Amino acid sequence: MSYERTRISKRVPFRYTVFYGPTNPPEHTSFVTDISETGICIKTNTVYKPGTKLYLVIETPTKSY
Repeated sequence: MSYERTRISKRVPFRYTVFYGPTNPPEHTSFVTDISETGICIKTNTVYKPGTKLYLVIETPTKSY
């Protein structure tokens, strides 16, 4: 039985700094590696339980989100 998944949204390379964590302000720093209509991928060494709400601050050259 094959469980091949098809991506609905194309991932786009996106490398900017992100501050993340369960507290505000976020205490960890890493990088966003790609972005799509349905989410972002953050490369981290920190693992959180599914369902954990995280604060994110993404830094671009012109603005913080």
